[in-house]
Amino acid sequence: MGTSTFKSLTFVMFGLVLSCGTSSPPTSTPDTSVQTVPDASNIPCPHELKVQCYDNNPCTEDLCLPNTFECQYNTQPKDGNACTNGDRCVLEAFCAAGVCEVAAVKTCTSSNPCRKSECNPNSGTCMPTDNTPFGTPCDDGKPCTIDDRCESGQCKSGGLNDCDDGNPCTEDSCDPDTGDCLNISLTD
Repeated sequence: MGTSTFKSLTFVMFGLVLSCGTSSPPTSTPDTSVQTVPDASNIPCPHELKVQCYDNNPCTEDLCLPNTFECQYNTQPKDGNACTNGDRCVLEAFCAAGVCEVAAVKTCTSSNPCRKSECNPNSGTCMPTDNTPFGTPCDDGKPCTIDDRCESGQCKSGGLNDCDDGNPCTEDSCDPDTGDCLNISLTD
């Protein structure tokens, strides 16, 4: 009878190294020296633990570590990314060391100079808040008034522009469109 030779075939299945065949005919004692135990060093986190590791911070990468099942929060991969912090008055914010840092906010101005206006963080709209302090200078929109001041949230006229030039031969008045004094000669 002739000599038989076998090809050796090795493959990995479920973490076990399996070897089929040898370069010589099989013997009655199997070779177990190449078999290994399944790898237990990389057990993934169960889904429930991954959910528990979520910290609701847009500036961290939330991880559940294999084997130990501990939560880890990495900030470096998120640094510089745009983020939101729930405040609708924030126009621009960026992650920095795990914190959402505000870069720009909505500025509110009131059409009434005697009322303050601030952005509502829940809606992002400008809302009147407080009156400006009593006596704060303002402009009532009337060109011929002077020394206008805030009083109880309203701009009150301080008085009329005195256009008297001291000359009894002129009619003195204020131009209501421009606020300029008009001194018209009575002798013409």
